Amino acid sequence: MDNKLERCLNKLYDFGYKDEGVMTLGQFLKKHHPIQKSISVQEYSEHRIHLEYVKLEKPKTDYMLWLDDRHGINVPKLVYDMLENVPER
Repeated sequence: MDNKLERCLNKLYDFGYKDEGVMTLGQFLKKHHPIQKSISVQEYSEHRIHLEYVKLEKPKTDYMLWLDDRHGINVPKLVYDMLENVPER
């Protein structure tokens, strides 16, 4: 396994999903199998200045794994690419 991928899977997170608490991303993915994955690109800031959203210098890309219709988690791109058998949302 790639060293960067291994570090991503061994990083501790507080998921707050169904009172799971703190665990590594790898442990979480073994326990909860994602049903879908998606990519979203954010081009504007979440904050308004003078009643307008500010365009970001560089678009922000979020890689999401969905556990059900309402619960998703952001994951690093390496982990997202590793899960090839999960269908796109």
